[in-house]
Amino acid sequence: MARFQNPEATFIAPLKRWNELGRIVNDKAIFILTPVFKNIENTETGEVERKVVKYYRVPVYDYSSTKGKELPIERIRLKLEGESEEAIQIFNAAKLIAESNNCSVSVERVPGAANGYFFDNGLIQKIVIDRDLSINHRAKTIIV
Repeated sequence: MARFQNPEATFIAPLKRWNELGRIVNDKAIFILTPVFKNIENTETGEVERKVVKYYRVPVYDYSSTKGKELPIERIRLKLEGESEEAIQIFNAAKLIAESNNCSVSVERVPGAANGYFFDNGLIQKIVIDRDLSINHRAKTIIV
């Protein structure tokens, strides 16, 4: 949802969190959906399951919409290079786990500085990883 409102968004947080980080918001909000969980008891088995019962629309702001105190992410930008066999296995295993839980995974161009993103609108879930990343960095991004 945020990706459609601001394709260049890289790091989003609510107003309160930006204030805690010493940053001032100077732009309009992006709205995301956040789930509300409830414990529901199965009357037949007596087991309690935690289920999503509804979603709330929550305003958040992208890092580019703020100014103020420098964040640690501004100083450190880890970029992994290479194509190890272990990274290929990690990426494929994470992709298999996501897809077995009805969450598609794709490798495509991601605008802005983000390495990837997770999208969930209540009906569709997907993970998108930037195609320009090395396989080692794709493995890191999909599991973070």
